Amino acid sequence: MKVGQLIKKYRHKKGYTLEELSKLTFLSLSYLSKLERSDRIPPFATLQTLATALDFDITKALNLKKAEPKTEGDNDIIIYRSEHHERTSEQEDGYILMPLTTGYKSKAISPFLMEVLPGQTKDFTHDAEEFIYVLDGDVEVMYKDTTYEMHQGDSAYLDSRHVHKFINESDKNAYLISVNYMYRKF
Repeated sequence: MKVGQLIKKYRHKKGYTLEELSKLTFLSLSYLSKLERSDRIPPFATLQTLATALDFDITKALNLKKAEPKTEGDNDIIIYRSEHHERTSEQEDGYILMPLTTGYKSKAISPFLMEVLPGQTKDFTHDAEEFIYVLDGDVEVMYKDTTYEMHQGDSAYLDSRHVHKFINESDKNAYLISVNYMYRKF
């Protein structure tokens, strides 16, 4: 199922109008309408907000080709084996994500491997806190109006409600661990 259809399906399942979902998520009515008609995966933060508000697992919308893997453990631990890791398709926004777990539904944190392509990402703002760890490469993090150089082994913790983006001035992809903490429950 295409991401727009999935969003619409879960909005109807919750009984929300576009106007109600707009008020709940602080996303504009026109943007939500456009998302429901689109085949493109929205920015991760937007998808995470919608998945939380509409109560669906974000991995369903990431268009991953592999079947949902069988995880090990019980409700208190999930073991997600490396053979199940799969990257999302390249985003027009300058990055690629790879989920590092499964079953994001009803979880407060969302860990991903983030591949920052040469150039820069779009500006991000989302209702969360974020932890970033640079695994490989060099990136600049533009946060509010200040640029911070980050190198392998550096980390940052930030309030994602403020504008931020990643800049990769090299000709190689940079690799980050990105963990978003969604403290707001709908």
